[in-house]
Amino acid sequence: MANDDRAIDAADDWGLRPDDDMFHPPESSDPWWTETIWFSWMVPERNLLGYWYTVFRPNIGVVFGGVLVFDHTAVLPWEIPVFDWNWHQPMPAGGVDLRDLNVLNDMTLQCVEHGRRFRFGYTAEHVAFDLTYEA
Repeated sequence: MANDDRAIDAADDWGLRPDDDMFHPPESSDPWWTETIWFSWMVPERNLLGYWYTVFRPNIGVVFGGVLVFDHTAVLPWEIPVFDWNWHQPMPAGGVDLRDLNVLNDMTLQCVEHGRRFRFGYTAEHVAFDLTYEA
């Protein structure tokens, strides 16, 4: 219990605030200043491991990242089931809102519940997913 006798949740316990789910302005003019988002998932019965990853470098105006799905059939990037990676694409016009994002070939992110629940998805010609991460 907190000092005011109210129940605390994990977000409170870790000191998270709603603005932690938002894009953070660069703290310097360093071109390497970076904001990242990463989610991973597994489907053990199918031997699948997936990554959804974006990297923003606002001081040089670029975003890169993508979706990778690995299985037991391959180890080389060009042989895995899904390898959709984009390098140095322009930052989204109008700014970045990490609570409601569509970037890099239809990678989507929505903050459903502050610090706790996020939907992330992807749509391409041969694969699509819409997954929910819950802390």
